[in-house]
Amino acid sequence: MLLQLIVKTASTTLSSFNFSNLLDDMAKSGYVGTLADLRRKVAELFRVPPEKALATSRELRGDIFFSGENKLLYLKCQMKQEEGDTGEDVFADPGQIYAQTRVRLEAGLIAPMGDADPADLTAFCDTVGMILEVSFAATDIKWQDPEKKKSKRPTVEGKNAVTPAESDIELAGILRDGKIEPLLAAMRQQKGQVILDEWLAERKNAEEIEYFIDKLFEADFFEEELIVCNAAGQPVFRAKDRASLEALKKAGIRDINGEELDVSHVRRLIIMSPEKEKLLYLSWQARIFLIDLLFKVGLANKDILNLPGIDDLDLMLAYLDNEPILFVFHNDAIEADAFAKLAGLLGALDQPHVVAITKGAVDVDGAQAAGAASCVAINSIDEFNTKLLDLLSAQRMKAIEAAMAEFNKMVSLNMVAMSLGRLSGGA
Repeated sequence: MLLQLIVKTASTTLSSFNFSNLLDDMAKSGYVGTLADLRRKVAELFRVPPEKALATSRELRGDIFFSGENKLLYLKCQMKQEEGDTGEDVFADPGQIYAQTRVRLEAGLIAPMGDADPADLTAFCDTVGMILEVSFAATDIKWQDPEKKKSKRPTVEGKNAVTPAESDIELAGILRDGKIEPLLAAMRQQKGQVILDEWLAERKNAEEIEYFIDKLFEADFFEEELIVCNAAGQPVFRAKDRASLEALKKAGIRDINGEELDVSHVRRLIIMSPEKEKLLYLSWQARIFLIDLLFKVGLANKDILNLPGIDDLDLMLAYLDNEPILFVFHNDAIEADAFAKLAGLLGALDQPHVVAITKGAVDVDGAQAAGAASCVAINSIDEFNTKLLDLLSAQRMKAIEAAMAEFNKMVSLNMVAMSLGRLSGGA
C-alpha cells in the first residue's frame, strides 16, 4: 500500500501556552489525541493524575489523531522560551522584560494514495489555529508548505516531464488491451495495412474488437482508405474516401472495357503509419502510465526529468521524497554492457534505485555492478501495481518514518512518579 504524506507548518509567539489544554480543546472539536488518551488510561491504572503518567519533553510535544480506519493526522509542537519586551503596552513599566513562548507547529496527514484529501489537513489546521487564537490569543497564524531541505541533487541534463494528456492516457490504455493485439500484429506483418472487412470476417469477437478500433480512430491512430474490388473480389484500385470515388465517376472515368466504374464492392483499408507504430512499444506506453502515476503519488514537474537516451535506452529520472530513481526503458533485453554505459550517470546520482522496463530479460547484477543501489525489472504495465508500487511504498515509508520519528521520544512512561504517586494515594 502506497501512503501519501502531506505536511503544513506554522509558527507563532505566545505569552502563555499549555499543550495539554490545546489537546483538551481539540478533543471538544472532534480531534481526540491518541497519546492523550493513552496518558489518561495509564493514569487510571496507577490512580494518579494524567500529568504524571508520561514523561514528556518541555520543548517538544505532539499527538496523533486517527480519522476513520485509514487516515492519520498528527501535530508536533516545538516550544522555545524567549524574552520579550512590552512593545506598545503604555501601562507596562519602561524596559520591563517578560517571558514568552515561541511555538513552531507541524501538522501532517498520512493516508493511502487516493484517500489523502488535502482538505482534511486544511480543516485540521484551521481547528488548531482557531483554538490558539481563542484560548491563547495567538495572531497571524498562517499555515504553509514546509521549506524543502536543501538537496544535493546533481546537475543532470534533461527536460521536466509534463502531465500526460487524457487522450494519451486513453490511447495507451487501449493499446495495452490484449483484445486489439491480433489486429496490430497483422498490421505489423503487412507493412502497417490491413483490409479490415476481410480481417474481421475471420474473427469470432469482431463486434467487441470494432469497439476498440473505433476508439483508435477517434484517437487518430489509424488512417482509412477504400479498396474497390471487382465482381470476383479482386482489388482494382484504392481511393481516399467515398467523395473521391464519386468524383471519378462524375469525371467520366471508365474501366478498361469502357464500362462505368463499379464501386459497389468496396472494402475498408486501415493504415498505421511508422510514427504511430512506435506507440506500440512498451517504452512509450510505460512512460505515459509512469508519469501519470508519479504525479498521482505527489511528485511535481520539477521532480521528474526526461533524460537524453544512451544508445537504444530511454531514460527518465524521478525524485521521490528527494531520493533518486532512474527508469530505463528498452524494447529488448538489457544486458550488463548496457548498464555499464550508464555507470557515469549512476555515479553522479550516488547509487540510485534503477527500474528497468522492458519485455526482455534484465541483468540485475549488471545494474548493481554499474552503480545501482538496487534494480527492479518490470516486463509489463501490470507489474506497475506490484513491483513498482512495492519500491515506491518502501521509499515513501522511509520519509514517513522520518517525519514521525520524534513521536518515539514523546512517549516514555514515568514509572517512578506513577508508582510513588499510587503509594501516596494518587496525590
